[in-house]
Amino acid sequence: MLKFKPDKLKTNLLLMRWAVLGGLVLAVGAVAVFGGARPEANNAARQAQIAPLRAEKTVNLAEQLQAHIGEDTQISMPAMATLPDNVRKPETATEPEETITPEQTDETPAPQTADKTPQPPNDPTENEVIDNAPEPWVGDELLTVEANLHRMTPPLSGMLQGSNGILRGFGYGYDAAFDDYRFHGAVDLAGSLGAAVLAPLAGTVKEISDDSFLGQSIVLEHDGKLESAYFGLTVQPGLQKGQQVIAGEKLGELCAPPPFEDELAPHLHWELTLDGEPLDAAAYGFGS
Repeated sequence: MLKFKPDKLKTNLLLMRWAVLGGLVLAVGAVAVFGGARPEANNAARQAQIAPLRAEKTVNLAEQLQAHIGEDTQISMPAMATLPDNVRKPETATEPEETITPEQTDETPAPQTADKTPQPPNDPTENEVIDNAPEPWVGDELLTVEANLHRMTPPLSGMLQGSNGILRGFGYGYDAAFDDYRFHGAVDLAGSLGAAVLAPLAGTVKEISDDSFLGQSIVLEHDGKLESAYFGLTVQPGLQKGQQVIAGEKLGELCAPPPFEDELAPHLHWELTLDGEPLDAAAYGFGS
């Protein structure tokens, strides 16, 4: 027959009860771990239900143990065991704080993409186009003459291009001085006595003459074998043969008509010739 010592029996019972208590604690921890992250309200409710049962079981175990080992032995129940890190209840996940991006607020200024590097003031000559090309007629004698003819200015002060101040035009027609029909190789421009006679183009004084039939006259040479002659004027004092004149320079003043056209009113008899051939000045902007 087996005999058990009372002290050894009490010790075994105490260990068994501690083992049961430890198992309960582990079970509670496992429930907390495998239950997952749940809302705090459910966790709080569950803890409220478990707490009374846990306390009641702890008291019952303590009373039973005290009855077996005697009233003289003091038993101190340990506090709730600290669970290992790998079985602790996970902390309730918290939502991350909302981050406000620049696009979510109206007060955030739009990003500046423009280049803020100070720019030098615009140089007005930067975009200036300088045409150094020669005129298309330069080097071509005929084109030069054509260009000069279209640049002519009225040779009589007060005579405007396109005016009706032409007394007699270029070509065949009746000649009152000779009372017949003949070729007129000039244009007669009407004007008042003393009106200034001007050079229509730049040139050189080729000839100055005073004839009993033609009266005083001036002949100018221009580029490209172009010549112009003026009759019915008083030559400007100081004007000499070989002198250079510019367009618009005064050659003299209108006087009585030349003897060969004395049947007409005061006018300037103006001839144009190219290499000796007469040209119609009215065709270049002086027609009526």
